[in-house]
Amino acid sequence: MTAAARRPGRRVSMADVARLAGVSSQTVSRVSTGHPGVVESTRRQVLDAMAELGYRPNSAARALKRGEFRTLGVILFTLATTGNSRTVEAIATHAAHEGYAITLIPVALPTQDGVLGAFTRLGELAVDGIIVIMEVHLLDTANLTLPPGVQVVVVDSDAGDRYPVVDTDQADGARQAVRHLLGLGHRTVRHVTGPAESFASERRAGAWREVLTEAGREIPPVERGDWSAESGYQAGLRLADDPSCTAVFAANDQMALGVLRAMAERGRKVPEEVSVVGFDDIPDAGSYLPPLTTVHQDFAEVGRRCVEAMLRQIRHEPVDAGTVLVPTTLIARASTAPPPR
Repeated sequence: MTAAARRPGRRVSMADVARLAGVSSQTVSRVSTGHPGVVESTRRQVLDAMAELGYRPNSAARALKRGEFRTLGVILFTLATTGNSRTVEAIATHAAHEGYAITLIPVALPTQDGVLGAFTRLGELAVDGIIVIMEVHLLDTANLTLPPGVQVVVVDSDAGDRYPVVDTDQADGARQAVRHLLGLGHRTVRHVTGPAESFASERRAGAWREVLTEAGREIPPVERGDWSAESGYQAGLRLADDPSCTAVFAANDQMALGVLRAMAERGRKVPEEVSVVGFDDIPDAGSYLPPLTTVHQDFAEVGRRCVEAMLRQIRHEPVDAGTVLVPTTLIARASTAPPPR
């Protein structure tokens, strides 16, 4: 190794690594990009040379040369909800498995201008495609319109057949929950719904109402929550004071937790007097008291399908517009039982 190559401030080049490792620059390039066609002993030799010289591959230059940046942008309005945080986690996991990183751009207000501004910022940050997590209605327009010519996948929205959309089958999950309670013998089911602007809340409430209508059962007024356990608790206090309430379907597990607390404080036993079902199947759902019957969402599969649809676009493979629904599953635990006689 020459003194010049070791001089402080001088950037170590691929040629420097090649000389120290005794291989060609092409072999160094293959090692730095993870190319599989390199003998393990040679790969180790090159990696040792990189470590000794402090060499870092110039990923930006490689990206410009290849025309791709190995980075996916993710636009969303909040990370506070279970659905969003677990969807982002799943996207990041599957992107990393494919050799991609993600860049998050939160949008302060759910507006068309806010989304378009996020697209502009991601364009400046050089990403290969954009995943938009649209869990709420936009405030200023009925329909989402995205810039033309952009590789995009939309999650949890009402984007229809204009873009590739991946979503959990919210409606079928809610149908399973309500049918489970009716099947146990409950005359009707009370519902603690999520925010009015949420697509998921809207679909779950619609399916709850649909099942009760089909069964010819009374449709009680909904209790409006905001996804938090506190809002579920406040709704649960009102429901606990109604002796006719024997079954509650909460639109997520956190609100179901609030309902369980309210029932306990009012002396209404779960499930002997009141059955409770949640939605999401968060990791702690089985540790509630009692363990919570809930609808399982496969966030990992949602993330996988998002990344798969995006990579197909990046590779110029055909991707159909329209919605792909990931199935849900009811997980029956100890919070539901037949109503009291």
